Amino acid sequence: MGSREYGVLLKTFTASPHKFSVLTRSLGKILLVVLDQRQALRLRPGMMIMFWVERAAEDMYTVEHVELLYVPNQTELADVYWTAHLLELCYFFIPLRQPDEGYWFFLINGFLLLDYRWYVDEVLWERLKRLYTGAVLAYLGFFPSEGVVAGLHAIQPALERFIDFTHEQKVEFFNTCAKVVHGVPAVQLDQWLLHCIQTHPRAHMFKTVAFVYHSPTHEVR
Repeated sequence: MGSREYGVLLKTFTASPHKFSVLTRSLGKILLVVLDQRQALRLRPGMMIMFWVERAAEDMYTVEHVELLYVPNQTELADVYWTAHLLELCYFFIPLRQPDEGYWFFLINGFLLLDYRWYVDEVLWERLKRLYTGAVLAYLGFFPSEGVVAGLHAIQPALERFIDFTHEQKVEFFNTCAKVVHGVPAVQLDQWLLHCIQTHPRAHMFKTVAFVYHSPTHEVR
């Protein structure tokens, strides 16, 4: 038996329902083939899985089956879109087979934020999601515009350590962010995020942008 690995499903492929793009903790982004076809048909993007690395051929790993560990807590449609947006950004921007635990923790910690969304009002929550997306893009190498820097600094601890926070620390984090995030100009933030995304040569293939950046709630300034 090979080594144990953890991953988040980024994308399924209609033409090959047993193949998945997976962001793993140790191997980076990989292509994974699940041989158990009945299980493969039940897997969806966003699910966190555990599997044993058994064999690999070039850029593709093959396993008999996986163990489902976690599904993001998405109770609102806007959160479903945002989760899909994070997965899409990871799929398009993160290169294959470039291990970096930072990507893994950013994605997992972002999902864990969903469990605490009711501790802040809707406008702040939408702004927090935008800033979280921006912090991920900044980690990918994009330089933030001046007006959003303070907001990115405020949310940085969540990207790196939210999974390790106690319940009290998580609540305090949201309270602290509330003092900073409301001061981030929403229009400027969205313009910067969209500019970053549009630099990708396959930006026209992104399916989530129109849903995430045209939220009625986010129109509140």
